Amino acid sequence: MSINDRLNYVKMKVRHQNKLLPWYKKWWGVLLIIILSLVFVLVVFSAIFLFIRIKEIRTEMAEENLRISIENYLKRIEGNGDNYYLGANKNEDDQVLEVTVFGNFSCYYSALSSLTIKDLANTYSNNVRFIYRDYPDPDSIILALGARCAGDQGKFWEMHDFIFELQDELSTIFDEEEKRYALLQMAEIFELNVQSFTKCLDDKIHLSKVRRDYEDGEALGIKGTPTWFINAIEITGGLNKEKFEELLSALNYIN
Repeated sequence: MSINDRLNYVKMKVRHQNKLLPWYKKWWGVLLIIILSLVFVLVVFSAIFLFIRIKEIRTEMAEENLRISIENYLKRIEGNGDNYYLGANKNEDDQVLEVTVFGNFSCYYSALSSLTIKDLANTYSNNVRFIYRDYPDPDSIILALGARCAGDQGKFWEMHDFIFELQDELSTIFDEEEKRYALLQMAEIFELNVQSFTKCLDDKIHLSKVRRDYEDGEALGIKGTPTWFINAIEITGGLNKEKFEELLSALNYIN
């Protein structure tokens, strides 16, 4: 190849140099790489943001579910606010210790606890509020209804105490009609309007309330009676006055 041919070849190579470049070195290739890189970075950051946001949403949902669970738990303890109570008035401030007790009129330990409730409610009438809720067995449903029917005439606690006082005698009565008769006799003793009391008892006016109490107790996992909820903390079994006062002291409700 002559010198002229070589020079012509070099000139031609220079003229076509851009055409001979690989695609990634050409202007459009470089631009494509930049665009793809930006897209990749955008996808990565979007994925990271999405991951963080999903984690935040899951955390928020978990917190919300926990809040709802706590609210439902407290509602199960408190009921609808229409149960009978002793001690501090419901309109007192937050310094009042609220004690909910699930009891059974056929339960020996519930009977013992009823004496504790009455004693403590009198002693700490400004500090403690005792709320009674029913957790009956099949034999004591009619007794729970009788106490509530007496409550319609302002004598719930009198009937409550008397049923527990006569627990030994009532435990020997297995026929519901005989228990009904005993309750009617009690109504006369407390000078209730027996006709109204009888209608209330026979029509099972308060059965839905007793059932609600029982279902709340089931949902709370109650294993036996009495079961106490002291500021939503569950305590099972009988509590005498001394043990209860130890709890009150530990919770700073008494000195």
